[in-house]
Amino acid sequence: MLTDASLLVSLFSEKHTCLPHVGKTVRPQLGVCYCAASFFKVNTSFLNPRTSCASIFGISVLELIPPVARWVEAQPRLLRGFVSTMPLQIVLLEGVIGIGLLLSGRLERLKTGAIWLALIFHLAIAITPRPNGVPTFSCVAATRLLLCIGEKDAIPVSKAIDSCNLPLLGIIGGGLVMGFGIDSAIVLYLQLMYIVVLALRHSNHGRPESKDEGQDNSVLPTVLLVGASFCYAFLLPIIGLQEIGSCTMFANMRLVQGLGINNLLWGSIPTGVLQAKEFGVYRGGIVRVEHTTSQFLNELYPGEITNLLDPHTRHLLQMTGHVSRQFNPKARRVLGMNRRKSMPKWNSSLPFVPYTVPALEFRRMVMEAIKSEEKSFDLTYTRLMLPKDPPTKDTVEEWRRSGEGSSVQLTLDKGSIAKCLVTNKGEESSPWRITTFRRGKNCSTDELNLLGLFDQEDSWWVKAALKIGLFYPLPIFEAENEIVCNY
Repeated sequence: MLTDASLLVSLFSEKHTCLPHVGKTVRPQLGVCYCAASFFKVNTSFLNPRTSCASIFGISVLELIPPVARWVEAQPRLLRGFVSTMPLQIVLLEGVIGIGLLLSGRLERLKTGAIWLALIFHLAIAITPRPNGVPTFSCVAATRLLLCIGEKDAIPVSKAIDSCNLPLLGIIGGGLVMGFGIDSAIVLYLQLMYIVVLALRHSNHGRPESKDEGQDNSVLPTVLLVGASFCYAFLLPIIGLQEIGSCTMFANMRLVQGLGINNLLWGSIPTGVLQAKEFGVYRGGIVRVEHTTSQFLNELYPGEITNLLDPHTRHLLQMTGHVSRQFNPKARRVLGMNRRKSMPKWNSSLPFVPYTVPALEFRRMVMEAIKSEEKSFDLTYTRLMLPKDPPTKDTVEEWRRSGEGSSVQLTLDKGSIAKCLVTNKGEESSPWRITTFRRGKNCSTDELNLLGLFDQEDSWWVKAALKIGLFYPLPIFEAENEIVCNY
């Protein structure tokens, strides 16, 4: 949307119909986003090949070439070396693309190199096997990279489109989809990639710019649009207004669930500031979901997709020491209920995977479950208390896993609290205190605020906070002190 805004500003600010200035705005916008994606991956969980998403993606792509995969499998040390370097490769690649786009200016070779690297990177993302390939995202990226070509982009882009024979491209694409069963989004990305490459060629061999061409005196829109991209990519996650976003995807990042203690290698940079300071609607701390029978919630979180991985991919991961577990709650949250129902959900025959969420996200979950569930369901959770000795970078995962607090067992029936069982810290040996409520009237104000069970309408700032911010559920494992691949 930010790059679309740049395109619209360029269209309305020019006296003619071509777009000679959009590249100088879109390039730094995308550069900031790629740099942010690289920055947030520089953390102990992503760089650890045992828990990193990069390890899974690397082996998945490797298996697209069976002879190479078999040869590497026969060389365990080579396989471990390949997997151990994948996280760093991704960090460096995204960082180089971002810096290249930021510094390109009028350096054609730097700009061309950054765009080529981005095209190859998104090709790998597009062809990654199920369930991790995101070819539709690669298609979006290709259209934006086309806008990065340069101040002369009206010339090379139009020439590229004129010379690429769109009808023939369509026929070839249709044949690949219908005849070979290739994903249509992958075919579309290959077509877009071809157009971008043609545009680059025309740009590099086009006529030189005149002194008056490519000059733009309206600096303010560019500054504002690039500044907005910086806020989106860096500031919103650091402040704690947003955790789920394109720049934090795949990062295994603990942004808002560490009481200000993140897992970045440079841990002095605070994240989740609003949550750490218990500010306004972001107070309430961290909630650990111990168990629930809600079908709605179990379809939504924690979103394990391990069983969608190819069995041989899991075998290779286990050979390298990877935990071979993977979670994808983001797709369930943002793609809607119909897509969510077709994705794997927790099976009651398997151990429940507990997870933690910020109090605001827990409130959203409960409110949505009450509206969606036609039958009663149970929900057990713990509101984690901050211990006397605040968690450190090395102990915050242990606190998430076994921290004490007020534990609550609820039975919810069509919007009403049918039963509430509470055990407070220090009362573990006492029997559960059983209280029965009708329509939640007698429930404590504190608990009602957390659950969102109000007789009155929510205030506008609560609605705004629920609208603009989505937060990851972080699964908990007994033997792990890092965030397992979660995106």
